[in-house]
Amino acid sequence: SVSLSGYADRDSVAVWAADSMGWAVSEGLISGNQSGGQTYLLPQGNATRAQVSAILHRFCDGVVK
Repeated sequence: SVSLSGYADRDSVAVWAADSMGWAVSEGLISGNQSGGQTYLLPQGNATRAQVSAILHRFCDGVVK
């Protein structure tokens, strides 16, 4: 797990999801979105089909090996 302190909306991540979100960030599956010089996870938003595809691709390449 990794600290989410570098993300402007870290307090929006649900308590029950914080460890899993930290794992996904530490594994490079999720990197966040840049806006106004800050990085956001957007945990309450919806992922696009392209974003989900990128996450699954990174998972298969990096985690599953």
